[in-house]
Amino acid sequence: MKYKFTGKTKEHYGTTLNQIVCVTAFGNIKEGEIGGWIEREGNLSQEGNCWVRDDSVVMNNAVVSDNAWVSGNSWIFDNSLVDSNSVVINSKVRSSVVRSSVVSTSVVRNLVVDNSVVSGNSVVSGNSVVRGE
Repeated sequence: MKYKFTGKTKEHYGTTLNQIVCVTAFGNIKEGEIGGWIEREGNLSQEGNCWVRDDSVVMNNAVVSDNAWVSGNSWIFDNSLVDSNSVVINSKVRSSVVRSSVVSTSVVRNLVVDNSVVSGNSVVSGNSVVRGE
C-alpha cells in the first residue's frame, strides 16, 4: 500500500472526496506527503508511481494509474483514464483517455472531454479544448 486516506474529507459537486497521504515512499514522493483528493481507492492505483497532488480531484469512475501525475487544480472525472507517463496540470479531463501525454496550462484550464483520446507523446496546452465524437 502506498497511500491511505487522511480522514479529511470535502464535498465537490455533491461528491464526498477523501484526501490522501503517502504511507510508503515511492518515486520522489516521501512517506507522510499529503496528496490531493479522490472519491474512493479505485480512483488511484496503489501500483506504479502514479500520484494525485495539490488540490486536484479524481472522482466518479475516473482512474489514474501507472506513472501518471495529476497536479495543480486538475479535475479528472466521469469515466476518464489517465495512465502511462501522463502529466495533467491545472486541467479538466472528462470521459476521456490521456496516455503518455502532457495536458497543462498555467493560465486558463484545458478541457479534454467526450470520449477524446490524447496519446503518443502529445502536448495539450494554453487555452485548449479537445473533444471526441
